[in-house]
Amino acid sequence: MFWLTGVTGGLFTKAFPFMGLWGYRLLGVIINTLSIILSYRLLIRHIPKTHAMIGLFLVLLTLNNEIKELNYNIMSGLMNMLIITVIYHAVARQRILLLYIAGMLCSINMLTRIPNVLSAGFFLGVLFYQFMQKDALPKILRNLVVSFVGFLSGFAVMYSVLKLMGHWDY
Repeated sequence: MFWLTGVTGGLFTKAFPFMGLWGYRLLGVIINTLSIILSYRLLIRHIPKTHAMIGLFLVLLTLNNEIKELNYNIMSGLMNMLIITVIYHAVARQRILLLYIAGMLCSINMLTRIPNVLSAGFFLGVLFYQFMQKDALPKILRNLVVSFVGFLSGFAVMYSVLKLMGHWDY
């Protein structure tokens, strides 16, 4: 159920075996820091920097013990921020390839936690934006199809990797 988190931790341990438990804690801090940086870079385009910094500091305070080590909650947060950032840039720059990538990331995010399939709801933001922009129905449908194909591609990739590693049988 938490495959991506376990594999990430395992790869980190293979790369830095001398770090032990401290390495898992360092990886947790790195993942949290990446999530904060992604959030900050997205927020400063729309609100003053000081407000973004204060808000993200308050979010950091609410993480409690989550900061200290790698776990599926912080991996989910990072993956969700990646998806949101890619969707934002896809809409802002009108890049259909980014919607495909966001769909793949959304599907791969299920490997962090199965309930993360609900992150597909982020694509409702694309629909809302296009509705507000009064985009034509064919364009809206094209973007939905591309996102869905990306989601299916991500599922195919993760299924293939799980099969190749022999993890599907568990």
